[in-house]
Amino acid sequence: MASTILEIIDFVNGQSNPAQTINEAVAVLEASSDGMLTVDSSGDSDVTLTDTGDRPRQWHYGYIEVDNTGSAWTAQRNLNVPANTKRYIVYNNNGAAFNCNVQVTGGGGAGVAIANGKTAVVQCDGTDVLRVTDDTA
Repeated sequence: MASTILEIIDFVNGQSNPAQTINEAVAVLEASSDGMLTVDSSGDSDVTLTDTGDRPRQWHYGYIEVDNTGSAWTAQRNLNVPANTKRYIVYNNNGAAFNCNVQVTGGGGAGVAIANGKTAVVQCDGTDVLRVTDDTA
């Protein structure tokens, strides 16, 4: 069984490798509270935070910098986050004059546009991404 917010796997009494479960839980908690992740939108494209693979996964991180080391953005791009309840600090560092729109993967709900060179705190409620703070330098 896993927690419903960060999907941390519960420790089960008598399991064969409890240290792995505990270490993984600590890594996820650290990433969520103080972890910094840079994602590259090179190629003038949207970025989707991963929800698979080793933990912590990209969506677990609390601070996300959207960078661009490739082609310059020609339009607003999206940072797609999973449909999980989660707060993010997002820094749009794309180097062009375009916003980064933070939205739930698939784009069905509301999103938050963050100006280039600005940082904002946003909250995903599982459907929409809502603004917590104004953009700041």
